[in-house]
Amino acid sequence: MNNKRGRDAPLPDRLVRGDLTHNVIVLSGLMGRVPAPVMVLLCLVPALGVGRPFAAPWIAAAVLVLATVTDALLVWSLPRLEMSFGPVQGPLVVFTLGRHLLALPLALLPAGWDLGALVLVQLLLTACSLWGHLVEPFRVRVTRVRAPILAHPTERPVRMVLLTDLHMERPTRRERQVLDLVDDLAPDLVLFGGDLLNLSYVTDARALEDARSFMERLVARHDLRVVLGNPTVELRHVVRPFWESVGVTPMESASESLVLGGARLRLYGLPASRNLDEDAERLARLMADHPPSPGEATVLLYHLPDLVGRAPGIALYLAGHTHGGQIRMPLLGPLFTASTVDRRMAQGTHRVGDTMLHTSRGLGMEGAGAPRMRFLCPPEVTLVDLVEAESRTTGSC
Repeated sequence: MNNKRGRDAPLPDRLVRGDLTHNVIVLSGLMGRVPAPVMVLLCLVPALGVGRPFAAPWIAAAVLVLATVTDALLVWSLPRLEMSFGPVQGPLVVFTLGRHLLALPLALLPAGWDLGALVLVQLLLTACSLWGHLVEPFRVRVTRVRAPILAHPTERPVRMVLLTDLHMERPTRRERQVLDLVDDLAPDLVLFGGDLLNLSYVTDARALEDARSFMERLVARHDLRVVLGNPTVELRHVVRPFWESVGVTPMESASESLVLGGARLRLYGLPASRNLDEDAERLARLMADHPPSPGEATVLLYHLPDLVGRAPGIALYLAGHTHGGQIRMPLLGPLFTASTVDRRMAQGTHRVGDTMLHTSRGLGMEGAGAPRMRFLCPPEVTLVDLVEAESRTTGSC
């Protein structure tokens, strides 16, 4: 594959003006330049200061040191267990900072209670980390969406499957689960919403071959449509030849009239850029140049949910990008969404005007030095059942 660097694709290890998400992830990845043993030692040192206000400072410090060593061993073991393939350094710094911030207020508790609370909180954090790294990334869930957008009834619901944010590093049992699930769902059409490779592996030859094996099986069994994702991840000079090699042409500001299960659809596909205003203008031009015919239900496939409210005439809008937040907290929701839309729209189905938006939690995880974990946010395969519009079947608006 031609890996020549194109001018339309920034390198994954460089900062990009105006892209906070990318820049934070890149900066976290730069910690990988510090040797892992050195970073572990650096993360152990602050435990002495954090433990000092406790009634038994040396015991408190020992608890925090043990927690940090546990984190380091867990993150170090993940590639060896073939579960995820990130570095130790960035995640360890994040986990250490979080543990220490939650530990400090506990020193205000009465003597004895402070140490007990510290042990309990650190054990709880360890349990959450084990779940988020070892269990939840592999609990692939099928999210079922009923989309009443068709002009006429069909003998059965028309089935579309949305996959997005694969972020391939190396194959794991998650990818195998996804392929089996899609086969079992037997969709009329499969849509892929972008971000094929992980940021850390965008020019990695083995990752490309592993992604090829995944997509070739998908293409061999199902009709597939694809759009390109975040340009800081989907390096155009890499993914365009990739899709050509598996016999798929991405929808780059393209429109297609489809007949699926007796239903007529107008599918619009738009690649993501770094300028939402330009993307909104491109979508408006695309729809003006290729308006739906009478009776055609309109569907937009675009990597980000950020054009919602700016896509008049679209009945169903399918997106990804946010990973659902990837790490969600009870009551608080996602810690980070990488999107301009309301945080509640980082996952799930929402109605905005005449448009039904579904934002998928996606399949993979962020790259570089970001933690390879999911919490209260399992990977998602989206099954969309297209049915007759409710206004026709019930007489309601």
